[in-house]
Amino acid sequence: MRTGFLAAAGAALFLCGAAAGAGAQVPTPAGVAPTKGKPAPGFALADGEGKNRTLSEFRGRPVALFFFCGCSWCADVGKEWAQMQRGGALATPSPSKGKTPITLVVNSGMDAVATRSLTAAYGLDPKQTVLLPEPDMTVTETLYQADPCPRVFIVDGGGIVRYTNDGPEDGPRKGPALIIVSRALDALRSAAAPAAPANSKTAPSKSRPKTQRKQTIR
Repeated sequence: MRTGFLAAAGAALFLCGAAAGAGAQVPTPAGVAPTKGKPAPGFALADGEGKNRTLSEFRGRPVALFFFCGCSWCADVGKEWAQMQRGGALATPSPSKGKTPITLVVNSGMDAVATRSLTAAYGLDPKQTVLLPEPDMTVTETLYQADPCPRVFIVDGGGIVRYTNDGPEDGPRKGPALIIVSRALDALRSAAAPAAPANSKTAPSKSRPKTQRKQTIR
């Protein structure tokens, strides 16, 4: 058991090191659950088509990172999020002013076939979603310490966690799907909003000196 844990931890540290070498921010150490305001751990997983995907490739875009296991709790959140996707709730008001968010779904303990079947049942939009099957659950358990029933992390364009459902009202197997999804959506919209200019204060306008009228003596 201890040997298996060390092997999984070693693999997780390798993934973190690869992400950092690619220019990613130094992530939260393996074995420590990422929290709000901390860097999201980098990782690499093959998607449903076998293509290698990394968290760092989406740097500059807000990311909704879900961990699903296929239980009824996950299904409720997945279906609710799918409605938000297809209803346009995740779209930015102006593509030129904000970055379009992307949804990553790590299907913990599932292979590619089960992942495609499950996410199709949820109705997730394939144009806005990257499916990441993870049979060995290394990223889920070692890197993110995620209880996938369900777990979501909202990551901003700089790789910082803006939200995760770990509270008494929205925690895994505690919070209703609507609460988890609405809080995640609020955080995602905030992360997608364009940054305010550094010098956004309006300079005070200079008042013109009053011109004195000459009185005409009649």
